[in-house]
Amino acid sequence: LCPWDRRVRGGTLIVCPMTLLSQWKAECEAHTAPGLLSVLLYYGSGRDSEARFLAQHDVVITTYGTLHAEFKLRSC
Repeated sequence: LCPWDRRVRGGTLIVCPMTLLSQWKAECEAHTAPGLLSVLLYYGSGRDSEARFLAQHDVVITTYGTLHAEFKLRSC
């Protein structure tokens, strides 16, 4: 395999306020055929930030706060 073939590929990242997490998930599911998309709500404690796990999902929905915390954690 070429080096670029080994990269982790993913789908779509949606960043929104916590109050809209469920709404975004519901909209993704309402506008696609059942089982077509894998949607992950990514927030709270105990979340798996492994890139390969996240890339298994077509859509990852997270909060501004979670994204900020992950960025701070990884930029040290």
